[in-house]
Amino acid sequence: MITFQAITLFEGWKLYSTEYTWSNWIKYLFNIVPESETYIMNPKNGEVSNSNEPFIKIGQFGQETESPYIYMTDSSYIQLLPCYNNVIKQCEFAKQCQIRYNDSISNDI
Repeated sequence: MITFQAITLFEGWKLYSTEYTWSNWIKYLFNIVPESETYIMNPKNGEVSNSNEPFIKIGQFGQETESPYIYMTDSSYIQLLPCYNNVIKQCEFAKQCQIRYNDSISNDI
């Protein structure tokens, strides 16, 4: 299992982006910084759970566009804190998603 921290995005999503959306910037200016939460991910299937509970799937790592993402069961997305980007990118499931995405792009051309 991979333990990581992330924040919930309020609009849009970019898993590996260090940029915040405009509403997150406004919240930052008013010192309303979103708190990060700790999650765990199964590196073999990309399923995500809260770290403080038995493993109950609450999210799924995926990649259907250039930016990988973690989609939560409540229809939100989470963004990794930057220090965890490479940890997730190097896991087995993330590499498989990247290969499938690259294959789908090359098939479209």
